[in-house]
Amino acid sequence: MEKDILEYEKMLTEERGAVLRELKEAGAATQSDNQAQWEPKVGDVDSIRSDASDIAERLETYGENAALVRRLKKRIAEIDAALEKIKNNENSFGVCRVCGKKIETERLRANPAAETCKTHINQ
Repeated sequence: MEKDILEYEKMLTEERGAVLRELKEAGAATQSDNQAQWEPKVGDVDSIRSDASDIAERLETYGENAALVRRLKKRIAEIDAALEKIKNNENSFGVCRVCGKKIETERLRANPAAETCKTHINQ
C-alpha cells in the first residue's frame, strides 16, 4: 500500500501543477489574508475606444473564464485535501467518507482525490 500511496501522491502533485497552469491562463491570482484568491480574466482591455462587439467578446471571455476558474479552484481544493491526508499519514486517504470502506483501486487510479467509493459516488 505504501508504494500505491507514493504513486497517488505523485499523480496528485502532477495534476495540481497542471491545474495551476490552467488557472494562470484563465485567471489572475490576488492575495487575501495570505491565501491566493483567483479572479477570472476579462480579456484584452487595452483600448478605451471599444465597440459593442469588443465589449461583448470580453464579457463572453469573462463568463467562460469565470466558469473555468470555479471548476479549477474546486479541483485544487480536492487535490489539496487528498495530499493533506497523505502528508499527515492519516488512515483516511483512500477510505470512503460515507461508509468507511476502502475506495476501489480503479476509482483511485482514475481520481486519486476521490473521497467516496463507487457505491457512494454521488453523495
